[in-house]
Amino acid sequence: MLSLFFKNAKIKKKVRISLALVAVMVIIGGAVGLNYMDHSVRHIWQSDISKNIELSSRVELRYVEPKLQDTLVSVQNASSFKELTKTLRQDPSNESIRQELAHYLSETFTGSYFTRNVLRGVAIRVYDADFRTITLGVNLKSYPRDAVVPAMHQPLQEKLKKREGKERLSPHVWLYADEQQRAMMSMVMPFGGLKIVGYIELLVDPLHNLKALNENMGLPLQIETLSKQAYSQSDDWQPNDNSLFVSRLIRDD
Repeated sequence: MLSLFFKNAKIKKKVRISLALVAVMVIIGGAVGLNYMDHSVRHIWQSDISKNIELSSRVELRYVEPKLQDTLVSVQNASSFKELTKTLRQDPSNESIRQELAHYLSETFTGSYFTRNVLRGVAIRVYDADFRTITLGVNLKSYPRDAVVPAMHQPLQEKLKKREGKERLSPHVWLYADEQQRAMMSMVMPFGGLKIVGYIELLVDPLHNLKALNENMGLPLQIETLSKQAYSQSDDWQPNDNSLFVSRLIRDD
């Protein structure tokens, strides 16, 4: 959930966005001092502000996609990744190689996108060609050590299995809420060239990137999780109770 508001001499506004994701569903609400507004003006304002926030949210998340792709290309092009995954295909029971691959995957989160706070990584997982998990690396710096890393979202896996031809070779982005109602953004990319031998999935926290709405829209911002826990607040966040809420859903394409 994101809450935004701004105020001037005449208008006080507060806008809330709730991530209640199946693909991605963002519920947006707003608040405004409406003593002087008639019903038609109020309706126009509600519609306009919710559309603007929906568009801005989509744009911010689309900016994330090329960064995810850059990361996955870098991971799978490394000689270490190629050698380790080849060995595991030949000897799936080799636990020491599996652990070495998991360590290599975890090192992904020392890359510049993550150390510069451009992305907030969760985990990176490798699958075989039938989407069976081989191993994963977790970003322990931003993800609790005892937290359960979500498996590939079942609707995503079903969608990927249905892809044919050239479509199978392209990366795919998926936005959803996991079983613990945590917002997740996933990119899955095949590896092995034209003969796909497996898939690699990068999971990041999309709420982290929605914090940019504060600067881009000029609105104070609060983000809450689906469990109503505060995720973050901008420095200028000062909520008020003079509220009228607007709702809007943003779904993954």
